[in-house]
Amino acid sequence: MSTPSITIQCMNQACKVKFLVPADLTGRKVRRKECRQSFVATAMTNGEAIPTRPSAAPADPSLPSTIARFQVRSRLGSGAFGTVYRAYDPQLDREVAVKVPHPAVLENPKRSERFLREAKAAAGLRHPNIVPVYDSGPSFIASAFITGKPVEEVVGDHGMDSKRAAGIVRKIADGLAYAQCLEVKRE
Repeated sequence: MSTPSITIQCMNQACKVKFLVPADLTGRKVRRKECRQSFVATAMTNGEAIPTRPSAAPADPSLPSTIARFQVRSRLGSGAFGTVYRAYDPQLDREVAVKVPHPAVLENPKRSERFLREAKAAAGLRHPNIVPVYDSGPSFIASAFITGKPVEEVVGDHGMDSKRAAGIVRKIADGLAYAQCLEVKRE
């Protein structure tokens, strides 16, 4: 049995080549090696783009199918404050991370207010080392979906050399310093 495939068109204006990719890559970021262009795979039919995500529920029935306008793809992680999902924004045709607080957070007025303050504060930040916020509502914050590996995978069993660790810490510190300076200016 062969794997289903879709036809997509390279978004590089100089390339525009149509090619086949596995259907399960629809709505995900792909890279055309020949021209080094990365873009979200959108299926083509008669030269017209068709939706990148069917309206069907996610494969995991324990996941919500949507959060606001966002179509949930998978659960990225969970903590004391809430859960973060990988989702697709059909309105803007992009992958996002959607943070949803636990119900207990929303029931507590102080914690709910803190959640909305977090959304407002993060939405005002523009820095290369801070994930941008795209949208928010009373029960979610949608931000850029950043591909990568969890820290424990990057560090692994053998640790990390000090130069690389220092570089990562510096990026974090630059982002925090920017956010702190902005906060001081607002006060």
